[in-house]
Amino acid sequence: MLEMTKQAKAQYIATAFLIAVAVWLGTFVGAAL
Repeated sequence: MLEMTKQAKAQYIATAFLIAVAVWLGTFVGAAL
């Protein structure tokens, strides 16, 4: 089970990316306010 499928890896990367974007937007909006 150590080997991740391409779909699982892509989903993990997409989730991490969305979280990073959400944090960046939150920081940007917080700084703007």
